[in-house]
Amino acid sequence: MRNDTSFLSIARNTLILTLLSAALPLVSPSSASAGQRLKLFEITFPQPKKRQMKRLADLRINTRRVAPHVFAATDIIFYLSKKGRVDSIGWDGPQEDSLVFRPYQDSLLATRFEAAKIHGKKSAFALSARLYALGDRFGARAVVDLPVNETGELLNYPLALKSLRRYGYQPPELRRFPSYFYRKLDVTDNKELLYQFAIVKVELDSTGAPRDREVYFTTDDELGEMIQVASGWAEYEPAELDGHRIASDGFVFVRFFREIPYPVGPWTSGSDSSSMNLEKMRVSWFPGEILPDIALVQKGNQNLQVTLPLSFSQNTFKEARLRVSSLGRALIADVNGVTGNVDRQLLLDKLKSTPFYPGFRLDADSTTGVLGIRRLSVLGRLLLTPLDSTTYRLETEFIDRYSTPVVSQSPLK
Repeated sequence: MRNDTSFLSIARNTLILTLLSAALPLVSPSSASAGQRLKLFEITFPQPKKRQMKRLADLRINTRRVAPHVFAATDIIFYLSKKGRVDSIGWDGPQEDSLVFRPYQDSLLATRFEAAKIHGKKSAFALSARLYALGDRFGARAVVDLPVNETGELLNYPLALKSLRRYGYQPPELRRFPSYFYRKLDVTDNKELLYQFAIVKVELDSTGAPRDREVYFTTDDELGEMIQVASGWAEYEPAELDGHRIASDGFVFVRFFREIPYPVGPWTSGSDSSSMNLEKMRVSWFPGEILPDIALVQKGNQNLQVTLPLSFSQNTFKEARLRVSSLGRALIADVNGVTGNVDRQLLLDKLKSTPFYPGFRLDADSTTGVLGIRRLSVLGRLLLTPLDSTTYRLETEFIDRYSTPVVSQSPLK
């Protein structure tokens, strides 16, 4: 799962309304009520018209073409006219994926949107979206994630950023996070306690200097205070709009993994980004006013390897359907390329020995407004990439949108 774009992105109405109430002067989002439109940096986002979200959640092939039975995902672009009509579809994924996604093109072209507005005038617009092909037992079915829903509610801030970049907006970035020390004395081997974390909201001025920092949510007060202090010594790149630096906001998310020895050295973005290990994932940065859902993480070494016997077809990619429960347990099915039950059991045993830290979202209570944790059960796929004739690296990819929330009464327990 990618370290930057694989974070879950669904937010609940109550949480969105709370966060957007403190938006920047240049950001004027509306409340998530019918008839109102989301406005970011003088751009009114095109939202799907009535009943389109339901259709895009169960997109079917409306021709005789047959899609391959695979689980795959790609970024797409809806090129919209001034009237909100879909003129064409752009494909951001690899060319070899075209056989998977192009059968859905006619259904995508039939999607109807409200017109976008730039500086108050209706305008053509390039709208980023995410397309998932489910395949296999789900049949020729696809799912589309959009940044905004039918009521103008912001669902996916990372997708909105992709569109905003085309119109002169560059989000702020976290370049470097300082060294810090943390020791949780009362941490036990209780398997239900997963990890401590702290989320600090940071306001940046036009130079990228942090002008205000507050603990947004933490599972441990000492960790929250330490990260609040450390975030003031971090190095940020300011946001830009039409080439001009502007004030902006973001969230620093720091996890305390017991597998990592502390104190830790400085964290630097982009260094050895291909290594998906816990050290690289302990610090994350979410630009904007909306905190996305937090992705599940494989415990231990992120470059997992498994050795399988020769009866497992050699030197070819393998994949399996994967679901990780709200407790972090992996369940797999529909393993492609397995020639016997023994091989399949080896893979199951390997997954069982490498559990996950489950994903979660922060929700605001509708009556008190207090944030609480909801753990997630997430659907995805397991990829096995051949390293040699019998050794494979295990990687995961998840459909973020279609997760089942499970209420947690205490932080990640």
